[in-house]
Amino acid sequence: FLYRSLIKGATSMEKALGMIGLAKRAGKMGRGMPAVLNAADEIAVAAFLNREIGFADIPAVIMNTYSMMGGAKYAHSLEDILASDAEARRLAREYTKK
Repeated sequence: FLYRSLIKGATSMEKALGMIGLAKRAGKMGRGMPAVLNAADEIAVAAFLNREIGFADIPAVIMNTYSMMGGAKYAHSLEDILASDAEARRLAREYTKK
């Protein structure tokens, strides 16, 4: 599970911060992971505001999206980042509809 690889080696502070820690680890991982995190978060928050999911479900949407992505491809170009963003949004929307 990708979340475990993100928290492996994380400081106790990062682990305690939960999603903030996950965001910091995604930034350190690079590739398209920051775009994936952002896209999944935006979709999850929109679903919450539309009363499709509960507030506590937001992290699950984000983590499921990470898991389904299997790791974003390397971000060598803007097109790579936009592709990771689009795929993460699609997967997050699917998850919120379950």
